[in-house]
Amino acid sequence: MNARGQTSSSDSQLCAVDVRWLNTTGSVNYARSIDTAKELSFIVHLSRGSGCSSAEVSITATYLTDAQDLICSGTIRQAMNVSLPVQTFNISIRPFTQLDFVRWRNQPGVPGEQQGKRLACLGIDGTSNLGDADRQKAGWMRLTISVMPAGGGLSLTEAVFRFVP
Repeated sequence: MNARGQTSSSDSQLCAVDVRWLNTTGSVNYARSIDTAKELSFIVHLSRGSGCSSAEVSITATYLTDAQDLICSGTIRQAMNVSLPVQTFNISIRPFTQLDFVRWRNQPGVPGEQQGKRLACLGIDGTSNLGDADRQKAGWMRLTISVMPAGGGLSLTEAVFRFVP
């Protein structure tokens, strides 16, 4: 079995990988007036085999207006890593804090919540890094978790944040 959305040629085999949310259906209401971290959890299943013993987890956030027009989008590559065949991730998301956007709360072998990772959010021109004030104008945010095994393959899951007063 290959990762969702992937095909295998006869001379190569991709790693099977699956990622799923544990504590959300993918729809999140976020009160901008409170502006606290949103705690999310997901689980990754990774096949065994050549090149399938580890994977990179990247996080992409896309901010949209109420009318679904793009404000900005950014990706944190290598935000986390998968080192077990089945691994649960607990993260904190701070949508309006550019310098502390995501924290990995249960990194193996590391006690406590880790320092936050920065999200550079590029505007529609692809070059302008928009800050917290620009993100505050968003009505929506799409948060995509992508898991890419070292041996090839891909799995995605997405949560849609609706920003409410």
